[in-house]
Amino acid sequence: MQKHRADKHRKRRKRDKERQRTTQKHQTQRTTHKPTRPMGNRCRLRTAICHGNSRSEQTTSITMNDSQEPCCVRRQVHNHNRHGISSAVEKHLSAEERFNDTAKEVQRDVLPSMDQMADKVKKDRSENRDKISRVREEENDFREEMEQVVDESCNELKVRSFNSKIGVSSITTAGKNIAWVMNCDSDTMYMYDISGEIDRFITVAGSDGINDMVIRRSGETIISCNDRKVRRVSMSGEISTLIDTSPCWPYGICLTDREDVVVCMRGQNHEDHVAVYSPDIGRKLRDIKGMDSQGKQLITHPYRVAGYGKDLCVINSSYAICVNEKDDVRWVYDGKEANPMRPFEPCGIAVDKYNNLLVTDPINACVHYINRDGQLIKIIQTQEQAGLSCPWGICVDDNTGQLWVGNALKNVVICKYLS
Repeated sequence: MQKHRADKHRKRRKRDKERQRTTQKHQTQRTTHKPTRPMGNRCRLRTAICHGNSRSEQTTSITMNDSQEPCCVRRQVHNHNRHGISSAVEKHLSAEERFNDTAKEVQRDVLPSMDQMADKVKKDRSENRDKISRVREEENDFREEMEQVVDESCNELKVRSFNSKIGVSSITTAGKNIAWVMNCDSDTMYMYDISGEIDRFITVAGSDGINDMVIRRSGETIISCNDRKVRRVSMSGEISTLIDTSPCWPYGICLTDREDVVVCMRGQNHEDHVAVYSPDIGRKLRDIKGMDSQGKQLITHPYRVAGYGKDLCVINSSYAICVNEKDDVRWVYDGKEANPMRPFEPCGIAVDKYNNLLVTDPINACVHYINRDGQLIKIIQTQEQAGLSCPWGICVDDNTGQLWVGNALKNVVICKYLS
């Protein structure tokens, strides 16, 4: 009985000891798994470096802790390499040496070449500035020379100029140093002398504007008006109707070598053509349409007309066309020589004593001087050489060899056109 009690007591003591050991073990595990984990060797190295310690202090700290095992080894996570402090320090020092070597190479090789490139760029910029300055100086010198040349050419070409009372859509010489000036929106036409003084004027009441005029050898004047009538004005100033052009409007007008009256007709329903009338009774003699070799009508929008010999030159909307008395086309002039990039829209025409033609080109501010075969002789720059923009009406004074040119801005220039 007593032996049984002793065994029972011994077993109880053994269970208590085991329970006590288990409790101590659990307490030890709780203490080990605190949130603040112990630092391994690499963590101590980082802490020493991050806290700004000197290299000697880092080495001392590392040496003191070098005998400790890394935390990952103590916890049997994975027994891997490169946890030794010496290897980490060697790696850090070798990286620093490589960085220093690279910096020295850059300073020795790259920086001098970059300095040379910077010096070259500065030198090139300086040379370019000098070149730009020289080019600008040359450009200014050239501009001054051109202005001087233009001024000299203006002095050579330009004789005189004046302002008229009306815009000049047509101008016709009436003798030596005098010319008639008219405007398609005015019932009055004015005669000016070379000094710009009005000699006399004629008012055609109810005409709705005078388009063009021509003077016969007898001194009688024939005018085309916007009320669809062609009138004649006698030497005494008496006005009468010569031709009724209805339903068309008469525009440009000229005389043939036999003094037949040639009129440019423009209508609303593609009735544009050129008609020839007798000068005394106004009887229609024939129509001129300008048919080419393929039977196509080239006179589609006649505006002005001039006669020389037995030929007629008609100003169309974008070209000048010459036809003979049989209505055959001799040549067509498109005016591209003045400026191929801009349109050619001729407005005025005149014939000199050499049977050469002068055609105004308001868009390009010039006059085309053409021979009787439709070939360009020269371009007269009215804007640059005579100070006249948008030349419109034109005539030639064969007595003095001077050219009268006017525009819609009421400017008239009298100039030389032959050397």
